[in-house]
Amino acid sequence: MPGAVIVRGESREAHDARIAADPFMEYGVVSAETYEIDPKRTVPALEFTKAA
Repeated sequence: MPGAVIVRGESREAHDARIAADPFMEYGVVSAETYEIDPKRTVPALEFTKAA
């Protein structure tokens, strides 16, 4: 089942380390792909994703 997590305010290195340390990742239960985005327009509920 696919899913998504939106993260802001964390360095890429810290993000990658946190994901790698997740027990589900460590035991091969799930896999993760990370994509960096720079949204310019959003719906109101996602305004927090825009750069300050």
